[in-house]
Amino acid sequence: MPLIISGSQVEPITRAALGAIDVDGGSTPQQRALLGALVEHLWKRPDLDLDTLDPLSPSLAAAAITEPEQRRRFLWMVAALELCRRPISPAQIDRINEYAVAFETEDVTLEIARTWLNE
Repeated sequence: MPLIISGSQVEPITRAALGAIDVDGGSTPQQRALLGALVEHLWKRPDLDLDTLDPLSPSLAAAAITEPEQRRRFLWMVAALELCRRPISPAQIDRINEYAVAFETEDVTLEIARTWLNE
């Protein structure tokens, strides 16, 4: 599945991703590098500065990202960001699970993404 994010959703998804990787004292350089590459090169939004954007909590992210397909793509993306944290921490997994719960994800999207990315 291509990682296509609607133009109007790039900023809230970026802010939500910043919230999702803000655990254990903050994001890792690898997580920020991957997110920065997505924002600048894939989504063509070099104007979004990861250092100045306010992260979105799970509840605020759920209010801002309402389309099921955009939510699913967000969860796939943060599963990849999760893998950039080594070692993977329980806090990181729990934090991303909070976003899945806030998005009322009843399918196995996050589990499938984690399995697929780990293989």
